Amino acid sequence: MTLQLSHEQNTALTNFGQRQIAAAKIGDLQSLKFNYENMHILLQQCGLQQHPSQGFSQQALTQACKGGHTPCAAFLIECTNIAYGEYVAVRNAVSGNYYDCLQLLMEHTTLPLPMYQFCLSETITKNYYQCLKTLVDHFQEGADYNTLLMTSAVRNQHECVDILYAIGDPKLALMRIETYHDDDVVGSYLAAKLQQERLSAEVAAGLAVVSTKKM
Repeated sequence: MTLQLSHEQNTALTNFGQRQIAAAKIGDLQSLKFNYENMHILLQQCGLQQHPSQGFSQQALTQACKGGHTPCAAFLIECTNIAYGEYVAVRNAVSGNYYDCLQLLMEHTTLPLPMYQFCLSETITKNYYQCLKTLVDHFQEGADYNTLLMTSAVRNQHECVDILYAIGDPKLALMRIETYHDDDVVGSYLAAKLQQERLSAEVAAGLAVVSTKKM
């Protein structure tokens, strides 16, 4: 049998939910906790496990990430059963360069590949290398890391190049850059990293030969 709530109870639950959103928007963790806890006390008193007002907690998470309010985001992730339907919270964290919020979200969800690729591309577009590092730490097969590496190299985004170097194909990326760009400055940082890698390999090989001869 479905429990019927009074108008006052429904109104109270809705108010608690809306106040969560308002609190998360400004980063007021104390008010967020107060309204979340009171909403759930009322739900228990009504004998309910689920109610539409709980959807406000998901909206509150979106607002917390949009404003970069990490403590609010952490509380909501820990205490609510968040459904990442459209992954709006993730996109808001990336758009605002709120990598702490993004890290919390990525620890609790796996993005669909198109959304993951979209977020990666946005970090390169805006040179948000800390968000890029967070996403790459949650590596997904099938993402086009090499194009991202090439783009960041063309723009001489050193931090992004460093992050993508090991998971892309730096030799192929540099070859494509040299094919389409006549300016030696374009991709110079990537070229320098490859040159250093070659020199290090040659030194290591030389030391190995010397060690073998001594034996």
